[in-house]
Amino acid sequence: MQNVAATVLAQYAASPRLNALINSFNAALSPDSFINDFYDLIWNIDTAEKYGLDVWGKIVGVSRRLTVKDDFNYLGFSEARMDNPVMDDPRPFNQAPFYSG
Repeated sequence: MQNVAATVLAQYAASPRLNALINSFNAALSPDSFINDFYDLIWNIDTAEKYGLDVWGKIVGVSRRLTVKDDFNYLGFSEARMDNPVMDDPRPFNQAPFYSG
């Protein structure tokens, strides 16, 4: 209901109460802000947030949860392991990255 005059009959078009009621109804239920929010938060992939990213993830088949397997060999010293050496033992300099936590 963007045009109040086209909404009411001609005999009630001059009624200030009816016009105020229709205008307040328009303001309360205007879809403009909903459409803008829907476009910005869900439809536009560059500006999508939370739920919108979940929707896009389902569409393209990619989860927002990233699972990384931590199987690196880290820098260490020979004293770190006392038993027979295996592949996941600590490595010397220039052989493996530092362990950060």
